[in-house]
Amino acid sequence: MENGKRRKDRIFRYLIVGALAFLVVCFLGSNRPGVAGDVQVVKGIVGTVTGNLIYLNGKSVDLTGIPVRNASGKELSLLDIMPGKKVGLYYRRGRVSSVLVYGPMVE
Repeated sequence: MENGKRRKDRIFRYLIVGALAFLVVCFLGSNRPGVAGDVQVVKGIVGTVTGNLIYLNGKSVDLTGIPVRNASGKELSLLDIMPGKKVGLYYRRGRVSSVLVYGPMVE
């Protein structure tokens, strides 16, 4: 009877150690979740648009493959970005990750 209890305890310990090892591997192997410090926003008025390039604040930005949305989250196309529109470029790790096109504003 005592041997059966020891065996169950040993199996239980192995399961716990295995589960902890699995969690450690998952935690270390996963991408670090984004934090506010990882995201930078550059806002401005679009100067000119040439194909997938926009000129914002005197710099050209290639938006090929970058998602474009309005303030409500509706997906837009690059054709919706026109000169004079206010946009926000969201940078993550030094690259544009998304574009927010602002609606008309009363100033």
